[in-house]
Amino acid sequence: MNFKWPGSSNPVLDISEFNVERGERLFLYGASGSGKSTLLSLIAGLLPSKEGEIHVLEQDMSKMGDRAKDRFRAKHIGFVFQQFNLIPYLDVESNIGLAASLAGLSKIETKQRTLALLDALLIDARFLSQRADKLSIGQQQRVAVARALINEPEVLIADEPTSSLDEEAKDEFIELLLRTQQRTGASVIFVSHDRSLMKHFDRTQSMTDINRVLAHRGSHVI
Repeated sequence: MNFKWPGSSNPVLDISEFNVERGERLFLYGASGSGKSTLLSLIAGLLPSKEGEIHVLEQDMSKMGDRAKDRFRAKHIGFVFQQFNLIPYLDVESNIGLAASLAGLSKIETKQRTLALLDALLIDARFLSQRADKLSIGQQQRVAVARALINEPEVLIADEPTSSLDEEAKDEFIELLLRTQQRTGASVIFVSHDRSLMKHFDRTQSMTDINRVLAHRGSHVI
């Protein structure tokens, strides 16, 4: 798989093979600019793949149209963004509910799953009516995880979700994330530049090992 930004002649990613087993918890690390977020966006179908194939759950994302990708992502992939991407003026319940509606969940099932996730993530149910922009950073992160897990995805992607937390809070957050993941058996791709977090995962992988662009440039960041 090769990816170039429009208008650029130099590839950002040149990856011959990258695999994650079902149920596996992978820690993917690399310096800022090493292509981590770009790779995640390609896997999730947020960026179009022009060269090569990207197979997720035996489906070739590179051959799907935009609408098909949106439907597939809503049903099968949970994404925790670095900036959380919560809608600030909506309350917690609405933020989580929007993700559920994209996958066609009923209101009753959405409510049941939401309450179960809030309990697993140690969020008091009284925060359901709280606007997202009124939550603390830690609370916003947990809501972002609940939103990513509401559709019980087979693949959970987390892009630098602990970047704004202190050391103690990072470990606590990851333990909560993985504890919740164990309930669904989802595969996890957790991306960070902070290698102190490796201990929580089954396997670790460096962007330098998989991205031939970095190898050609002597592991310098892109």
